[in-house]
Amino acid sequence: MKTNTEIEHGKPQHIGASNVTGQGRPLGVYIHFPWCIAKCPYCDFFSVGNRAGIEHEDYASAVINELYQRHGAIQPAELESIYFGGGTPSLWDETQVQRVIEQVLIVFGARKESVEITLECNPSSFESRKCSRWKSAGVNRLSLGVQSLDNESLRYLGRVHDSRAAMEALHAALESEIAQVGADIIFGLPGRAVADCVGEVRRLPLAELSHVSAYALTIEPNTPFGIRARTGRLELAPDELITDSFIALHEELERVGFEHYEISNYARPRCRSRHNTGYWQGRDYLGLGVAAWGTVSLRENGGAAESKRRHLRYRNTTNIGRYVQALALGSNPVLWDSLPSGIVAEHEVIDETVALSERFLLGLRTREGVDLDLLSTQFDIDAWLCSRRRALDRLQSRGRISIDGARLWIPFPMWYLADGTISELL
Repeated sequence: MKTNTEIEHGKPQHIGASNVTGQGRPLGVYIHFPWCIAKCPYCDFFSVGNRAGIEHEDYASAVINELYQRHGAIQPAELESIYFGGGTPSLWDETQVQRVIEQVLIVFGARKESVEITLECNPSSFESRKCSRWKSAGVNRLSLGVQSLDNESLRYLGRVHDSRAAMEALHAALESEIAQVGADIIFGLPGRAVADCVGEVRRLPLAELSHVSAYALTIEPNTPFGIRARTGRLELAPDELITDSFIALHEELERVGFEHYEISNYARPRCRSRHNTGYWQGRDYLGLGVAAWGTVSLRENGGAAESKRRHLRYRNTTNIGRYVQALALGSNPVLWDSLPSGIVAEHEVIDETVALSERFLLGLRTREGVDLDLLSTQFDIDAWLCSRRRALDRLQSRGRISIDGARLWIPFPMWYLADGTISELL
């Protein structure tokens, strides 16, 4: 099913495109695909395990119509990245993926060659035949959810692929013409020694990969793992093993040429994720799709108020049927409040205090930390530093934070304590 815009005009309109190219702040677009083959017990992202019941075309139409309706309400922006997350976006029919990408590029007046376009994939649904279609659409990054190369660990994590399928998918992705391929892994699993963790990473085709994301297993409260952990029925690795594995992975991946540029992320030179970097640097991102989060600067209506910004965070409904039904017909109003009833599940206006706190919360996860001079152009940094002086001095004396001129960062040996450091600082 095509959107009203496509039916009426034969091709989508360039809404505001001539006023956007080369102007505005960088912006990322996140597109959430809610379906997967099976729900993993540790995952707290919204997803529905149902491969057969995917509404490929109708869901794409709904996402496109949401894009058109939201675009008119945000401040002019220059498209930096498109990121398909989920769920399992590699399950989405590649024709519909291409259709969505085309619409996003048109709306923002962007060329696919200048935009980072990432698609998350799982080995269980990876089909190499799709790669050429993805590449043609503009996809230039694949992120493959390997998670582990140990079959027992994969069973513990509830994954539906085994280590052989993971390696086959990785090699197939690398043989495609898509420029960058990354792998996600989870460490700190029960029954696995530090040497096991390093050994698994060495089995990856590291010389060909452009990116590795390495996450410690996190137990989220409203997941099957969270429920089992509360009742003492979930086997977990000791904290010391998690810390030692984190340090060993850092040493191994940096040894072979990866840059550890964020607590959980490693990249080859010039291969950092531009989309995720946008999150850590506090850039706006437009969320589209069921359960998608977004943080955007809205236009104000009328006269001189056009230059003012109202910073808004929102989350879309998790009801797939409601989302598709409300947006499938589509229209192009420019007011945020014109979105169909029930699409936005929650929203909040972000004030300067919250915005500044989040810049530190996310920026301190990165190798570079935060640039105080840059932040001073947007916030009252002097007042913030004064209010946190005791905490800063205490953390510095313990080696958990460093300040050099206008740069504030957490030194690597203390990254594994970053959550506590940031909490104490804020």
